[in-house]
Amino acid sequence: MKFYVTRHGEAVWNVYNKICGRTDVELTEKGREQARQLAQRAGEYQIDLILCSPLQRAHETAQTVADRWGIPLVVDERLIEQNYGIFEGKDRQDAGFLANKRQFAFRYPEGGESMMQMAWRV
Repeated sequence: MKFYVTRHGEAVWNVYNKICGRTDVELTEKGREQARQLAQRAGEYQIDLILCSPLQRAHETAQTVADRWGIPLVVDERLIEQNYGIFEGKDRQDAGFLANKRQFAFRYPEGGESMMQMAWRV
């Protein structure tokens, strides 16, 4: 069995350099084009099933591939992105975010989720 992992296309907050985990932010037009390009390339692989996060940026990217090739798509809540808590929506260069980033593997402040918690969930 082989697993292929891909990332969603460019989302609005990517353009603005904002921290975006669980916040449901849509794709940009560039992100939609990236999804179409991914769908085209996906034909080079034998894909039996697509699993994706319920967040619209991931779901739209996955749906584009699924529709192109008639591949079943399953939305799985466990695949939702990491919760960055109080840092959601802040600039990626935010001093608090950068200071806490060194601890993300094992703890996350104020409502967030560590990388370990995310790994256990997935």
